[in-house]
Amino acid sequence: MKSSKVRWATLLAATGVVALLAMGVPAAVQAQTTGLVVEIPFEFQVANHVLPAGTYMVWLRGGSVVTISDGSGRAAVSQTNATHRPSARNAAESILVFTVYGNRHFLNEVRWAGYTDARTLLKSKTEIELARNMQSPTAATVATK
Repeated sequence: MKSSKVRWATLLAATGVVALLAMGVPAAVQAQTTGLVVEIPFEFQVANHVLPAGTYMVWLRGGSVVTISDGSGRAAVSQTNATHRPSARNAAESILVFTVYGNRHFLNEVRWAGYTDARTLLKSKTEIELARNMQSPTAATVATK
């Protein structure tokens, strides 16, 4: 009798875990399995890495880390936070959003088409310092291919 109760409890717990994972993972799973290809027309910074203009692949790894690479050795990795954008559900394009201070561009956010959750990159020390000293940054967006 006790063995039957243990099996039911185990089955119930496993079902609960699967249900919780299924509710919170769709955007992250899609983002992980679908890398974005983007042509960035200006030099930009991700974390502490300055990357030249060019074609890049953007991936979400582990649900919270964005990796951006040109495939020939230039790459940067940044921790991110989820940003919920209810109006973005029907967005037709995936885009990268940059914060611009003067002529310096910092990758700020990655948005996947059709998903309300975007990923906001953590600010580097350089960006935080520029933000303190500049009046008001502007934004630039680049659509993926």
